Amino acid sequence: MYVMVLADIHANLSALKAVFEHAQTRYGELTIIQLGDIVDYGMRPNECMALLYGEKNRFLVNLAGNHEEALFGRGIERFSSERGKQAAMYTTSILLDTWREYIKANFTPHPQELNIAGKKILCVHGDLHDHHWGGMSYTESQKQDYKDYDFVLSGHSHIRFLRELFYADDSLVAKRGKKNTIFINPGSVGQPRNHNPAAQYAVVDFSQGEVFFHAVEYAVEMERALFRGQVDVFYRDRLSKGI
Repeated sequence: MYVMVLADIHANLSALKAVFEHAQTRYGELTIIQLGDIVDYGMRPNECMALLYGEKNRFLVNLAGNHEEALFGRGIERFSSERGKQAAMYTTSILLDTWREYIKANFTPHPQELNIAGKKILCVHGDLHDHHWGGMSYTESQKQDYKDYDFVLSGHSHIRFLRELFYADDSLVAKRGKKNTIFINPGSVGQPRNHNPAAQYAVVDFSQGEVFFHAVEYAVEMERALFRGQVDVFYRDRLSKGI
C-alpha cells in the first residue's frame, strides 16, 4: 500500500502543486500523511490551506507542527531568531480566520499512531520527547520508546533521511533477539535544507518496507518573487539554495 508522506510545506504553493502533480503522474491518487508546518516563512499560507482542504478526504493524519502551534501563541519564544518570530507574526496576521479555525479543529498537536498492512506506525512532527521542536537525531531514535513501532515518520528538520535501527529483544528468538524500526523523514516540500532546492516528499509501501524519496523541480523564482519585504529576505534567498 503506497502512502504519500509530506512535511514542512511552509506556505510554498508552487512546490506543493508540483509535488501533487508528480505523485499523481507516478502513482495515481494516494492517501496522505501530513507531518506539520504547512504555514509560515512562505507567502501563500491561505492558498496552501485551500489546496489541502480540497484533498482532505485523502489524509490519514494531519499533524500540527511548531509553526501551526505558533498561530495560537504557543512556542513563539523557542524560535531561534528574531526573524523567525517576525515571520510567524506576519503569517498570523494574514492567515484567514477560516483556516485558523480549521487548523484548530482538525490538526492534532500530538503524535498519532496508525496501523497499515499490520505495521505499527508513529507519526510525529519532531520526536516523542519534544513533539514540535525535536529533531529525531540518531541518539533520540536509539531510545527504547521507539522499539514497539515498525515505522516512525517525522519532519521538522527539513532534511530527508532513512534510518533502520535494531533493538535488543530476547523475546524474539526467531529474529535472533532483535527488533527493527524504520525511521523516515520525507524532507521538506517547501523549504528543503539538504542543499537541494527541489520540492521533496516520500512515498512509502508499509507492507514491503520500501521507501521512495522524490525531489521535484518547481517554479522557484515565481515563489521568490512574492517576497516583497514582508519577512526577512533570508526566507526568500534560501529557496534557491536549499539551505
